[in-house]
Amino acid sequence: METNTVTRLPSSTREKRKESQSYLRALFFVIIDTMVKYLLFFILLASLWLGFAVLRAFFLIQVGTSIQKNAVPYERKLENAEKNILVIGDSTGVGTGADQPTESVAGRIGADFPRASVVNISRNGKKTREVISELTSLRETFEVIVIQIGGNDVLYFTARQALEKDIEAVLTEAKKRSAHVVLVTAGDVGEAPFFSYPFGYFWSKQTLAVREIFLEAAKRHGVEYVDLYAEKVGQVFRTDTARYYSKDMLHPSGDGYALWYEKVAPFIR
Repeated sequence: METNTVTRLPSSTREKRKESQSYLRALFFVIIDTMVKYLLFFILLASLWLGFAVLRAFFLIQVGTSIQKNAVPYERKLENAEKNILVIGDSTGVGTGADQPTESVAGRIGADFPRASVVNISRNGKKTREVISELTSLRETFEVIVIQIGGNDVLYFTARQALEKDIEAVLTEAKKRSAHVVLVTAGDVGEAPFFSYPFGYFWSKQTLAVREIFLEAAKRHGVEYVDLYAEKVGQVFRTDTARYYSKDMLHPSGDGYALWYEKVAPFIR
């Protein structure tokens, strides 16, 4: 008959094993406790940063609202003008952010073409779809039409399918009224100091989507597209934000529009 024998560990070995298990449990709880503390600290910092970003954006929106109220689009109507130029679009067509209307893109066109009439029906806050009805209502024709639009479609994330339809209609109507149409939209909107890090990323992504839609539409219609994104104008703006941005940190200043116009001017003839 066989006898089963149980080998028992020495008491000192059992105690060491228990101590080791106790140490591992204690270490585990210390690690968990430390991770929770770091997580709570990170959440606190993120909450403070988000709160700061919201307050800062609210303040800059109030500044921007004041700037927009005082913005006046540049226009000049001449009898027996050598050419008629139409500028139509959003706040960048108005020249919002510049100290004087003459510092806007439209104003600089007027300075370069002193014997041309400049009609400006730009308005703050306008999206691409709103340009359609304005162009449709026009009865006259123009030697040049400059369309400054797209910024608000970036800011408010206009759906791709809707924007494709809108810009198609805009360029179709524009070409009925001028053989020479120039399409201008803002560079990388997400680079504007208005957006606290890292939120600008989302508007930069939307900028690229709008740019792609506008580039394709411009090619289809034989319209000249001023690609401020490819020209890296926004990067120049970032080198001196106080100079190139207006006080709302979103719209260009007079010097900012001067940089824009350097890229636009070769297309105006």
